[in-house]
Parts: sequence; C-alpha cells; structure tokens
Amino acid sequence: WITQLEVVTAAGEVVLCSKTENEELFWAAPGSGRGFFGVVTRIWARTIPERRLFDTTIILDSTDIFKPLLKWVLETSEKVPKYGVDLFFLTFRSDMDEPGDGDGDKSDPARIMFVINETVYADSLEEAKVLASPWDQLPDEFVKFQVQRVPVLERTWEDLWTLQDRFQPQGKRWNVDSIMTDPKASNDAIIEAITPALYELPSRLTTGTVCPLDYYPDEKNQALSLPQKCYVSAMNAWENPVLDEKMDGWIRGVFKKAATVSCGIYVADLNERQRAAPVMTSSAMQKWLQIRAKWDPEETFIGYRAFLLPTLDHDNTAAGS
Repeated sequence: WITQLEVVTAAGEVVLCSKTENEELFWAAPGSGRGFFGVVTRIWARTIPERRLFDTTIILDSTDIFKPLLKWVLETSEKVPKYGVDLFFLTFRSDMDEPGDGDGDKSDPARIMFVINETVYADSLEEAKVLASPWDQLPDEFVKFQVQRVPVLERTWEDLWTLQDRFQPQGKRWNVDSIMTDPKASNDAIIEAITPALYELPSRLTTGTVCPLDYYPDEKNQALSLPQKCYVSAMNAWENPVLDEKMDGWIRGVFKKAATVSCGIYVADLNERQRAAPVMTSSAMQKWLQIRAKWDPEETFIGYRAFLLPTLDHDNTAAGS
C-alpha cells in the first residue's frame, strides 16, 4: 500500500525512499515505530474505491463459559473472509459504567462481558450480511448467555470512534501490553495462555482485546517481519496513583504467561520497563541495526535501544502444541 516515503534523516537531509530509491531506508521504516532513525514527513500510498461501512455486534456474559466461548470464537473467525472485514473481540467488566472512581476495588464481583464485533466494507447491506454470516447462529450452549445482538447495520466512522472512546476514556492512568500469537501455537495453548489477560480484569475500566489478523509479512520486503496471526492486548486503566504498583504487577504477570504463545510484540506497545519482547525476527533485527548505524551513527534517535533488551529468539519461542 505504501509506495514512497519522504524522510528527514538524522543528518537533516530530506530524502525520498521507495523500492527503487534508498531501498534500505524504505525497508527499515515499516515496523520500527519509535525506534526509527528518521522523521517521516510525507507518505505516498495506494487507495481503493470507497465502500460502505457496516458492522454487527454480539455481547455475551462469558463469566461461566469463557474458555469454550473463546475457542468457538477463534474457530469461527477462521470461517470469516479475509478481505473486506475487520474482526474485533473485547472483554470488559459488567460494572464498567457504575459510578465511582473506576478502580473497582469496592465493587462486587463483576461479570465478564465478551463482545464479538465484525466491521464490514461492502457495496450493499446484502453483501455485508453474507460477509458477517458466520456469526448468525450461536451454538446452543451459548444462546442463553447472549446479552445483546446488534444486527448488521450501516455505520459512519463517527459511530465507531464514539464507541471506541467509551472503552478508552481520557484522563486515566494506563498501562498496555500485547502479544502477536505464534502461528505454531494451537488454539488450546493460546486460550490457556491469554485467558488471565482477558478475564482477570483488575479495574472497572480495564479491557482485553483479541484481533485476528492473519498477516504473514515477507521479511524481504519490510522490517515488519513477525507473523501476525492474532493480536492480543490488555488496556489497563485506573485513577488512583496508589494502585500504580499493583496495576504494573498485574500486567507483568498476565503477559508473562501470555508470552509463552507469542512470537513478539506490536512495536507501539513495547514498554521496556514492563518486559522485553522482539518486535522483529532476529534476522530482520540484525539487518535493521546495520542500516540504523549507517543512517544515524551519532545516535540522534535513541528509541531503538529498547529493541536491544534480552529477548526470545523467534525461532526458539515456546509455542505449545
């Protein structure tokens, strides 16, 4: 999709890069995030014809069925077409909207809600319904746990941003962590590893997320080289600074377990104060570091140092079976 970049280098030079001009700089940009050794000032990208926007949502009380429900959701996501849709699964506590400070220490034990959302880009409502049809029928054992079902409806981007803002309120204290699930890991191993991050939510504002991506980049084309079967994250929010240590400890603990089925981390979520994790394959990182040293020998940009913390070699990551 990206065909050319304009970059201000560490030396202050403005250069263009693409697959045919300053190729190594163009290769190094995608996936390096805050570690990039230049400032991207312009982007040239391909476009596609605009299509109408639809979505559908199912909310279930997953408290008593969490693991079997998550397994069905992961299996069903494999039946959804890969083009023209975005899948998004979210967990949140039933007491999220109760009045108070949002930290939840005084709340009664909460139910864990599970949101299944599919956004569809289509030319008609009929086409959108076909693309969302894998979710039409819940298994019998889950039907009684359905809290709400919103059928396929046409949306605006404003509708979706408003909904997102509800789950990501401003003015809170946050820590976030994530993994990319290893394609070699089985669904059973993934479910066992990621359940604490999605289910054991420590505050009324904390949410868990799973996004099936099924994106397998070619390292020859870009530094963004980790296979991205699923993105799994927790967005942990609270208000009282007294809880900082507790909340940091929670996210470290649940992602230590989640990392057993991970091949790495989405670069924007990397927090070297929480844990080390690869943002590229080891071979891509070696090449990227050589390019970085060439273009920024004086280390004007130091964000890359977080990449150098001890990490698991991608090829040796324990994936389970």
